[in-house]
Amino acid sequence: MRDTKRIELVVELREWNPDEEYDRLGFDDRFVRILDVAVAVVQLPVRPGRNLATLIEVAARNQLLKVQGTHSARAFRDQLHRAMEAQAESTVDVPMDAVE
Repeated sequence: MRDTKRIELVVELREWNPDEEYDRLGFDDRFVRILDVAVAVVQLPVRPGRNLATLIEVAARNQLLKVQGTHSARAFRDQLHRAMEAQAESTVDVPMDAVE
């Protein structure tokens, strides 16, 4: 028998509004209490013609990764910061008058 882990996730589908700010990266985890149990919540802005099944599946898989200890948004941010720091360290400071 497979060892399965139950993941609780509330997916809130909202009509996309261009005037509203959305958390695009998902650094901050949100929770709602349902019957005194903390359940993760993800808010997805949607528009007509979008594949809702795919959007919800990606949200569920991302939540599964978080439960398993991999926070993909934070990992991406950390990797990007390391690359930017390495780039900054390898850049040589050249005086502006030397360029002219």
